[in-house]
Amino acid sequence: MHIYLQHPKHGAKVAISDQEAQQDIKNGWSVFDPSATIKPANDAPEAPQATDTLIINQLPAQRGRRRKNADTQEE
Repeated sequence: MHIYLQHPKHGAKVAISDQEAQQDIKNGWSVFDPSATIKPANDAPEAPQATDTLIINQLPAQRGRRRKNADTQEE
């Protein structure tokens, strides 16, 4: 017997025995039905629109030496 449980902090899990499920329910887990349909919210956020703005890399520069390229080597 599988019992599906969910917790607001820890997510979802499956209990494989009644004793395990009872102990989990005492610890804040709640039983749910995974076959229930989920209705999407009407006020779901829309996908971001493409813009013509320039995206600049804001990551910090890598430390250390740069590799030598064949183009920049001097003899």
